[in-house]
Amino acid sequence: MPPSAAAGPLAAATPQPLVAATEAVLLQLRLHKGDTRKVSWKETAERYRVNVTTLRRHAEAARRGALSRIGAGRPTTLPESAEARLADWIQRQYDAENPVSIDETRVKAKELAGVYKCRFAGEGGLPSADWVRAFDKRHAVGKRKAQPRGTERLVTAERLAAAEDLFSKWEQALGLVSFHRGGRPVTYREAPHRILNLDEGPAQRNIGCRFVLVPKALGERQSSCYIFCGSQHRQNYAAHGDPHTAVLVKPNSHIIDGQALAALLPHLAATLPGGVSADGSRLDPVALRVAQQQAFDILLLPGGLTHRLQPWDQCFAACKRAYRRVYDCWLAENGADAPFDRATWVRLLTQAQQEAFAKNPQLLANAWEKCGLWPLNPEKALAPMRAVLAAQQAQQAADAAPSAAAQPAAQPGSSHTAAKQAGKQGAAAAAAQASPDPATVAAVLTVRGPLRHQNGARSQAVKKAAVCGVCDR
Repeated sequence: MPPSAAAGPLAAATPQPLVAATEAVLLQLRLHKGDTRKVSWKETAERYRVNVTTLRRHAEAARRGALSRIGAGRPTTLPESAEARLADWIQRQYDAENPVSIDETRVKAKELAGVYKCRFAGEGGLPSADWVRAFDKRHAVGKRKAQPRGTERLVTAERLAAAEDLFSKWEQALGLVSFHRGGRPVTYREAPHRILNLDEGPAQRNIGCRFVLVPKALGERQSSCYIFCGSQHRQNYAAHGDPHTAVLVKPNSHIIDGQALAALLPHLAATLPGGVSADGSRLDPVALRVAQQQAFDILLLPGGLTHRLQPWDQCFAACKRAYRRVYDCWLAENGADAPFDRATWVRLLTQAQQEAFAKNPQLLANAWEKCGLWPLNPEKALAPMRAVLAAQQAQQAADAAPSAAAQPAAQPGSSHTAAKQAGKQGAAAAAAQASPDPATVAAVLTVRGPLRHQNGARSQAVKKAAVCGVCDR
């Protein structure tokens, strides 16, 4: 069915230029994953010589018609009482100093939709991120305040110190014994194929699935897992992707958490030379117990610096560009209304990664080198961070100079008040310096497994790996 038919009977009486403009807008919405802020409304209206307001109204009507078909006749929004319950739950979480992420809100909204016999239009019955943002705006869910863009990547003195501490711990980890060869202990420094990193892959889509990949320090890549939301998978998704890929199915969400990590660890121990890296916020007691059973050494990265210290993050741009090319080709061949299911996503993502790594075979090796993790070269990562920190401090000093010069001269009787004010500011600065942000503190956790038996002889754990991940708590 063409996009113009989604608006129902009104489409038959719609002028042809408006129909064409609506189809163009729907195509842009598909390309931008439903983000109306990225649609060229004015340019499209001028191209087809239609009114912008009328175009917006017809495009929204066409979009609502398409979403209602996905919902199979069930309501596609939560009733007011359900939204009130969701807002109350989020507020209670914030009152308990337990911030709620967008993904957690989506999962909770899906649960309430099941209680109230309604359904969201997204794959797996999950609402979109745009719906969550609109919900926050409607209900003024108080404390989820977005950081200004780019502030999460600022280099602070605390984060620099955490990175320096990480490299000292990393150097010690490279000296740990990974396995025994002929009775001789072999360290990670001698066996870089056992140094691994784990992270979710780029190009995630709202179709109820995630992709997890483990790159090695030698520059090799090994796809690890697809996490799907649902009760069962009805086709072999791994057949569309790389070999040795696990398929995990979770009933409530496709988010990687302690449950998914605990299920993923044994698979990695069976298919890889040994090892996994984990996000620090997902290392719950169950996942830690499984890691101990599988004999993993885990090193956590400091929060706020994973874009500089995590190798897989360095490859996201190249992989996303390749995925965009592959997806645009698929869209040109199949059209904007073609169904985009999970099997198609797996196939396109695999093709995009093959193209990205074929174009630059040293992509992963260069990423490890850029992070300074392998070969070990801390200055490779620390020198740019020091330069950024110095530039930030210089800019802050330059911004503070005009304001200080513009302040009026102190009156004779106000010296005591000025001294008290300066004392308060100094005490506040000292308190801030003494209590760094917990998210910037590096955490190191070594998990050693039990003794293994080989040919009847006792030996150290054969499967061990030094791994790095994210610690965002």
